[in-house]
Amino acid sequence: MPVSAQRAYLADAVASVLGQSLDDLELIVIDDAGDADECRRLSGESEDPRVRVLSNHWSRGGADALNCGLDASHGRVICICDADDLFPPDHLQRCADLLARQSEFDAVAGGLETLTSRGASIAWLHRDAVAGEITAELRRGVTRTSLCTFAVRREAMLATTPFRPYFLTSYDIDFQLRLGERFRVWFDPAIAYRWRLHDQSVTHTQAGHEREFFEDAARAFQKQRLERGDDDLQRGQPPRPPVHGGPATSLIAAQQTQQMLLGAAWRQHQDGYKAQAIGLGWRACLAHPWRLSAWKSLAALAVKKSPATAPQRRSS
Repeated sequence: MPVSAQRAYLADAVASVLGQSLDDLELIVIDDAGDADECRRLSGESEDPRVRVLSNHWSRGGADALNCGLDASHGRVICICDADDLFPPDHLQRCADLLARQSEFDAVAGGLETLTSRGASIAWLHRDAVAGEITAELRRGVTRTSLCTFAVRREAMLATTPFRPYFLTSYDIDFQLRLGERFRVWFDPAIAYRWRLHDQSVTHTQAGHEREFFEDAARAFQKQRLERGDDDLQRGQPPRPPVHGGPATSLIAAQQTQQMLLGAAWRQHQDGYKAQAIGLGWRACLAHPWRLSAWKSLAALAVKKSPATAPQRRSS
């Protein structure tokens, strides 16, 4: 669990890990902002022997922080949880069971649920996905879900040559693509990770041009590896990154929340749950109320007939 300057949600993130139904775990919290004492207090290191807080003395960003944690870890399976997000209570047990059943796979990934800044559910992004192998997708440069939904066998994690500090952002995408080139990956759509959307998150404070550059670089490097066996970064000839800084991503958390809520509303409408769809549409409008198109979408949800009839739900 890498921790940068934003720590408002750290205690909740730690609690979601320590409260897992599978309790044979270690939680390594990596302070990447020079205040390890605060990390120790917020993570309750003195109260639970499963918690260890480390300082990333290099302080070169997320990739180095994760490598610092990996070097200190002992677990047979490695998972990542950002300091502002949450694991569902059965996440680690589900991963352990999947890896036990799917012995030919070295990693399993899962579905993603988005949350508001206060922790309310927005949408289950992979609700309609089908379980199956995603190795071929990764080898085509397609990343279906967040790396934080992954559970990776230790041997595969280390053999992939962990996170490359060249990537100031998108080191997780680079890692997923390299993992898929050497190991098989299984996907289960059940919610494996709860991603909190807020304007102070790493994603929403990154410069947009910088994020796009490194995402493009990750996929360009993959093509090079598949064609000739190595990439320009391995050869010591990577493209020069853009000047650090610039405007943050134009998609603020409120806008992103609204879009996801509207998407979830229309899926409910499609499935025949009109009342639930209107409720989600109303929440979407309140998330970013000055966007006229959202109110138009809510009106459409109210007047348009659902194409499907909702299945009968069992009474309790």
